[in-house]
Amino acid sequence: MKKMLFGVVVPLTVGLALTSLALAQRFSWQQRSGETVSVLVVKSPWSDYLQGRVGEFEKLTGMRVNLSVLPEQQSRQKLAIDFAAGGVTTDVFDTSLHVEKARFLKAGWYEDLTPYLANRTLTNPNFRYSDFFASAKEVVKSKDGQIVAMPYKVDVQILYYRKDLFEEKNIKVPTTMAQLEAAAKALHNPPRIYGYAARGLKNANVYTVAFPMQYYKATFVDSNSRATLDSANAIKALTWYTNALKTYAPPGVVSFNWSEVLGQFQQGTLAMFNDGIGFATQLEDATRSKVAGKVGYAILPGRLAPTTANGLAISPRAKNKEAAYLFLQWATSAEFDKGLVEASITAPRASAWNTASNQPLKTIPWAQTYFDALKIGKPAFPEISAVTELRDVFGIAIVQTLGGADPTQAAKSANAQLQTILDTTEK
Repeated sequence: MKKMLFGVVVPLTVGLALTSLALAQRFSWQQRSGETVSVLVVKSPWSDYLQGRVGEFEKLTGMRVNLSVLPEQQSRQKLAIDFAAGGVTTDVFDTSLHVEKARFLKAGWYEDLTPYLANRTLTNPNFRYSDFFASAKEVVKSKDGQIVAMPYKVDVQILYYRKDLFEEKNIKVPTTMAQLEAAAKALHNPPRIYGYAARGLKNANVYTVAFPMQYYKATFVDSNSRATLDSANAIKALTWYTNALKTYAPPGVVSFNWSEVLGQFQQGTLAMFNDGIGFATQLEDATRSKVAGKVGYAILPGRLAPTTANGLAISPRAKNKEAAYLFLQWATSAEFDKGLVEASITAPRASAWNTASNQPLKTIPWAQTYFDALKIGKPAFPEISAVTELRDVFGIAIVQTLGGADPTQAAKSANAQLQTILDTTEK
């Protein structure tokens, strides 16, 4: 007996075989029912949201999730111990791609997710990898094209400003460094209001100095892994940053991490600062912030948005890789990200921000700025193994310059130290 298939006469047995093959390739959430997946993530608003929904995944799949949520340093220590012991106790882990990607790739600690995405039996047809913002897709790729993680958070630096103070003084949102300085000067009235601040503490300060570095087209390291901290543009960025902090920031800024800067702004004593957009929710919480409803959110001068990113990765030594992949795609799905946005938590999928039912771009005051920043964001740090060392070395140069050292000499000293490190780590 024969039947027509795409205009070609084929035996019925062949047609049945093709139908069986198509059925076999259908995706099912229940395909790993009864298995257990071990997941390690860093404590954050995202992980809080995940904890509240993980039961849904277990019900959907018939799987069990051993979820560990730890502070960042403890999580990193646990992961390092696990990998040193063979890497078999954690299936899915939270990775800070801006710090760890190059180092983990070199160590072989990422499972390449590209074959999983191409597997129609493992990947939900509604997953739509193309839905992630370009900056999110770029940060999870290795130089040779591997996809090492699925992005769950892309943080972008923005300019936070007191829109009420700007309106009182008829000041426009700055689009150049000169305008930013002019606004800081006009609003600076200590101790009531300080014009501008950012991180001064060693290591932490290199994240926020990435803004003037990008503005002045400076780099930390070139494409040949040569340190460039003493270039003319890098010195210009260092000089601008430290002069701005010395002139307009509150006393003691040299010891400020993000929490101290945020605290000053929440108390109403700071006019502007640049940092990651993740603090917006706290600033709009009237129970913790005196400036709720008075905050403006803008793209940084020069249309810049230094980015950092976190993703969920699979250990190449995981016991249950396919079960791990099912969890990973559920926790980074369009439906999950839509819930994040509805909870006022950032998400790296375009559809999460475009959904008509929640209209986040209209209802969340910082959403449009985040959406726009994701389109233009560039990594805050170079893709090298020694990101932590870079932050330590250049962070000291910032501290020294804040203390009165010559920026050129501080930059040259930091550059020599970093190059010595790179000669070992980037081989």
